[in-house]
Amino acid sequence: MTDKILKLVEKVMEVNENTQHDVFFRIEPHIKWCEIKICKGGWENQPRNGIGYMRFYYDEDFKKEDYDKMINRLEELLND
Repeated sequence: MTDKILKLVEKVMEVNENTQHDVFFRIEPHIKWCEIKICKGGWENQPRNGIGYMRFYYDEDFKKEDYDKMINRLEELLND
C-alpha cells in the first residue's frame, strides 16, 4: 500500500508544480485513509471555483476504484 500512497503524493506534487490548481494531501493514520482536496484554479479563488474532496481507505475497506478515481482526477488536472 505504501507504493500507492507514494504514487499519489507524487501525482499531487506534479499537479501543484505544473498547473494553476492547488491540491492538498492528507493522511489520517488512525482511521487509515488518505484524502486530497482540489482547489481548481488555486486556493485563492475558492470558494468561487469550488473545492473537491476525494479519499480512499488503505485498510481492509480498500477499494481500487476509489484510488483509481483519485489518480485519474489528478491526471485530468494535469491535462487541463
